[in-house]
Amino acid sequence: MRAQIFSLSAVLGLVFWSASAFSTDFPVQLPSREDYKPILRREAFNQTLKMAQIHKEAWTRHPFLIALRFVGEIPEAPQRSVEYFSMPEKPALVRVVITDQGFLDDSIQSSRYRIYLEYMSPGFWYVTRAEEAWRCQPNRGHQNYSTQACH
Repeated sequence: MRAQIFSLSAVLGLVFWSASAFSTDFPVQLPSREDYKPILRREAFNQTLKMAQIHKEAWTRHPFLIALRFVGEIPEAPQRSVEYFSMPEKPALVRVVITDQGFLDDSIQSSRYRIYLEYMSPGFWYVTRAEEAWRCQPNRGHQNYSTQACH
């Protein structure tokens, strides 16, 4: 599996990007689907995406940018990391994992979104599945990504 890691951090209004790519012979382990809840706005987003693709908007050309647009900005999270996974044997299928960390919230420490995209026809990506989960602050509940409430 080939993975490209992109990190976006905002500190005091400054934005820092870093990127790296690596290959691995073992699958990257993510929590099971049962630990995540579906994000239901997928179909409406795909309609917006389709219109933007027809108008050749730049953000529609790469699944990384599409996933970021799908999740949107989270101003309460000072740090965001983005992981992009594709397999050479199935380049039309992509998984983007977006993790927002450092919330100034007393119960939630970080949230994670898994966005699955498929290249359907020349120039057209679609979100096929989207899920989210969160991790609680220490001593406020679960420390893995789950949809269980934090205290």
